[in-house]
Amino acid sequence: MSNEGQVVVESSRFGRIEVEDSDILRFSGLPGFPGAKRFVVMDHDRESTFVWLVSMDDPDLAFVVTDPWQFFPAYELEVEAADLKLLEAAIATDVDVLSIVSFHGEQITLNLAAPILVNAKARRGIQIILSRGDYSVREALPKLDPPAEKAEGETEGVPAPETAANEA
Repeated sequence: MSNEGQVVVESSRFGRIEVEDSDILRFSGLPGFPGAKRFVVMDHDRESTFVWLVSMDDPDLAFVVTDPWQFFPAYELEVEAADLKLLEAAIATDVDVLSIVSFHGEQITLNLAAPILVNAKARRGIQIILSRGDYSVREALPKLDPPAEKAEGETEGVPAPETAANEA
């Protein structure tokens, strides 16, 4: 269902989600989920480094994602020119990188082998599979010191739109 400029879906996890069409990230499809082409980023918790990437095509499909450098500061990847073109990005610094988070009992892992690249300005996203073999799809999170507090108003990564589900 949608009103002019607004998309409304029902999710078993989040309830009613209402977002402006301009807040939707457009993908050509994720590996394993070819029909999921429109996603929205939603806050997981106001104090969390994790956010939700929720499909607007299948609202029951949602991934917990995060900035991989918060946990793996030495993480390296090269954004190819073809990927920049798909993202409608001029340079690699226009691109945010997200890793899908998985939960395996008590262990939390990040998929460093197949990061999600997002151009927040153009609202385009893709998932790439890195050719280098030194990153795992299940890289265990290291034990970290508590993060330093951010200055007031400081933010990172892809901005989450204000949604009805965020206020629930």
